[in-house]
Amino acid sequence: YICHWAVNLGFNIQEPPFDNPDIRWAISYALDRDLIVEAGWEGASTASELFLPHFPGLSPFLDNIQDLLAEYPTT
Repeated sequence: YICHWAVNLGFNIQEPPFDNPDIRWAISYALDRDLIVEAGWEGASTASELFLPHFPGLSPFLDNIQDLLAEYPTT
């Protein structure tokens, strides 16, 4: 069956070290999303930069962070 339930990783950003955006970007950069999809879902899904993939309401957000994604690649 098809399940459109996004799986994501969250942190308490009020406490160190996760209150530092550079730490969070480093973790994001270190994750091999394609490998996670392959290992966890046997390739039956796709990786996404957003926590709700293919959600039209978030398109402006993704457009606005293109410079950050270029500086801190996530894949």
